[in-house]
Amino acid sequence: MQVRFSFKNTQASAELKDYTEKKILKMINKFVTKPVETRVTFSADRHLKNVHCVVVGGDGFNAQVEASSDDIRTAVDNLLDKLQVQLQRQKEKLKDHKARKGIKGVDDEQT
Repeated sequence: MQVRFSFKNTQASAELKDYTEKKILKMINKFVTKPVETRVTFSADRHLKNVHCVVVGGDGFNAQVEASSDDIRTAVDNLLDKLQVQLQRQKEKLKDHKARKGIKGVDDEQT
């Protein structure tokens, strides 16, 4: 699992990288079976801090999430909440796509 960070109009912080990487990896390992790459971009627009995350999964999906806040850690936490919703939805799709009730025409005839 590879996590790449980029900073635009903000100072790079090892503490922020560690905090974000730990949280994202924990969530991705919970929901994704074959993660390939994660890119996180931190940026600042006047007083607003933005965090953008792209997860490219080996299961054939991409998750793209963005969050903004006055505080960078709050923006990261909001991003993680949004990412959790997308990853849960994707995991449910992968889990339920083969769940069939039975073969057509055979369901009621077996009784």
